[in-house]
Order: sequence, then C-alpha cells, then structure tokens
Amino acid sequence: MKILVITPLFFPDKCGVPVLIHEIYSRIIKLGHTVDLLTFSEGSINNIDGINIYRTKRIFENKKLDFFARQIRMYYDLKKLSKNKKYDLIHSFYVLDVGLVAALAKKLLKIPLVTTLTGNDMFDPISPTRPILYPYMKLITKHVNILTAVSKDQRYWGEKILGRKDIKVLYNGVDTKRFNANKSRATLKRKYNIQENFVFSVSALAKRKNFDDLIKCAQMTLKELPKTTFIIGGKGSEKTHLQQLINQLKLTKNVKLIGYISPKELPSFYATADVYATTTKYEGFGIPYIEAMSSGTPVVTYDAGATKEIVLNNKTGYVTKQNISEFNAKLLEILKNKKLKDQMSASAKKQSLLFTWSITINKYCKIFEELIKNGN
Repeated sequence: MKILVITPLFFPDKCGVPVLIHEIYSRIIKLGHTVDLLTFSEGSINNIDGINIYRTKRIFENKKLDFFARQIRMYYDLKKLSKNKKYDLIHSFYVLDVGLVAALAKKLLKIPLVTTLTGNDMFDPISPTRPILYPYMKLITKHVNILTAVSKDQRYWGEKILGRKDIKVLYNGVDTKRFNANKSRATLKRKYNIQENFVFSVSALAKRKNFDDLIKCAQMTLKELPKTTFIIGGKGSEKTHLQQLINQLKLTKNVKLIGYISPKELPSFYATADVYATTTKYEGFGIPYIEAMSSGTPVVTYDAGATKEIVLNNKTGYVTKQNISEFNAKLLEILKNKKLKDQMSASAKKQSLLFTWSITINKYCKIFEELIKNGN
C-alpha cells in the first residue's frame, strides 16, 4: 500500500496526535508499505522512521486568516506531490483543520479516504468548536469512506456533530515491551530527591489538562504524606502560570515541573512512580494512561471523556468526579496501602494488554485493504 497521511500536527510538535500517527505508521512501514505525510507543523526533519514528511508553510500569521488559506496551500502542495506518486489511500486526522484538504484530495486522486477523530477536534470544554461550524464539518465528511474514532466518547461526539452512525472505534495502543515495570530506576529517585511517595503526570501544559487542580491536590496530599513528590513532565503555554501557582502555595520542594521528557527516559518515569495522576478536563483517549498501566502503575484520574474506557475504576486505579477533595482521597488510598497498590498494579498490567499496537495496526490494515480492494 502507498498511503498519504494528512494531519495538521506532527513532530516536532509534542502532543498526543503526532505520537499516535508515528506509532501507527512506523509499524505499518515495517510491514512493507509506503507512507507520505502532509502537515502544517514546522520543522527541518523530513523523514522519521521511514515516514516521508512534507510541510506546508504558514501564509498569514493571524490564525483566523490562515485557517482556509493554509488548507488551500496544502492542497496545491498535494497536487504537486501526487504528479509523480500514485497513492492507494488517504488517511486524515482532525476534521476542522484538514478536512477540506482531505475531501479535495479524495476527489482529485479518486481513492478512498479514512478520517480518524481524535482529541479536542470533536470536543474541548475549554475552547469548544463553535456550533456554527458543525454544518461545515458535516459537509466535508459526507464522502469520507470510513470514519474511525479513538474511543467511544469520540464516536459519541462524531455521531452528534457529523451525523454519522457508522463510526468505528479503534483504540490507541501501547508498546508493552517498552513500557513495563522492569524500567523502574532508583537513580531517578536520587536525581529528583524523591524520599518516599512518587506521583507522576505528563502532558502538554495546556488549560484543558487542568494541572491547577493537581497542584492544589498536592497541597492536600502533603499535609498527610509530607515526603511525597509530584513530578509533572511536559511543555506548554501554562508553564509560567503553573510555576507561579506552585510558588504561591509554597510547594517548590515537592512539586516539580521538569519540562520535556525524552522518549528514551519516559518509560522509567512511569515504572518508578507509585501513581500516575491527572486532573484533566477532557481526554479523547489518553495514551499516558495505558503507558502507565503497562508499566504496572495505578492511575488516578478525573472522569473526563474517555477516561472510564481505559481506567477500570477500583481495579486499575480510580476515576473520580472532577473534585479535588475526592481525587486526593483516592490518591491517598493508594499511597497509604501497599497491598492495594500491588493489586491495582497487577490489574493495570493485565488491562493494558487489551490495548497493544499490534491489535490497533491489524484493525487499520484490514480496513485499508478492504477499501482499496473495493475501490473509491
């Protein structure tokens, strides 16, 4: 197969969608297929693990002015690219940002189109898509051959906004060889002066991730377990605000923003932590949940979007109301009870086996092959 991927985001942007795309297509390439990728993400690297990357440049600095203009420019980049290449299928991510390009590409190339719904494209409690745009989103996805969603929650929003009742759920995956309990490192505890309990969280530092509540929870946790360390990994627009909050609450010794964590280092953070904790306002899926569980680390999370589909409440961790006191109580339950932690750790590892990348890739390849066989 020769596949053309269309996405607004890819590396070096550091968020969930580039990770998802890389995990899927670095594996599909190993099966002998060819992948070209068109993106708006700026960068100098044009090939990552066999994925050929073509970057469309910004036209206007103003995002509103650039919204349609950049999609049209990407379409013309695509036309140039397709003159010398013959593709079998298009796979796009996000409806609003590149749905128009994908629809035009399908018409131009006369090949099947698969679109995957993921993250805040369908729903975002902080910056929701305006309902006035729903008819446009519905129109440009009308002729998508297959719509997939990374969770049942994303399928729900896709059905509601796009009016499609045929959306297939294909969960994201985890590399169980890379993320496992054997990656625990005592050196990590020494580096960050972790004396006893270690609570870990990693994500883009964005408003939707709601790290304010996790930091306020830390203040409550430390009153009962003063030797607990909270480490938050990731970069983003909220960093200054979050550091100010840490300073204001006088938590600098126990709550640490450590910035970007490299893929090589990340497994040891999950495996060394006692609990993975997140107070996110919404998750379309949440890859860190299954990475933590695969590492044998229980998860405590707010009930937010797809979290209940991934984390089994009372078994692999806790899914709480969006309430700091309740969240803190559940976090303390695990930190204070080693037997409970060990039971949840075993259940977490078992649950993660339902979300391996091999399962996900097999499902995608089956869909792709059937579409190519049946034609546009």
